[in-house]
Amino acid sequence: MVTLNPKHVQGLSNLGYLTMMINSDATTSLNYINQAIALDPDYEQAHINKAAVYASQSRWYEATEALEFFIKHHPNAKKSKTTLRKIEQAVK
Repeated sequence: MVTLNPKHVQGLSNLGYLTMMINSDATTSLNYINQAIALDPDYEQAHINKAAVYASQSRWYEATEALEFFIKHHPNAKKSKTTLRKIEQAVK
C-alpha cells in the first residue's frame, strides 16, 4: 500500500505501528508515523500509534506528550483521551 501511494496517511501510520510491533525498530516506525502526521495532522490514529511506539519503549513522557498535543487541538478526541488514561495508569 505505501509503495503504491507514499502519501497514504493511514497506510504510513499503520506501517509505522507494525514496524515497531514486529521489528522493534522505533526509529523507522516513528519516521513512518511522522510522515503520516505531516500529511494529515488531524489523523488521530497516527498520534495514538506514535504514543504506542513511545510507550512500548517505556518512554512515558513522549507518549503522553504526543497525545496531549493532539487532545489540545481536538478536545473531543475520545480515543486519544482513553489511550492517554491507559498510559497514565501504566506509569503508576
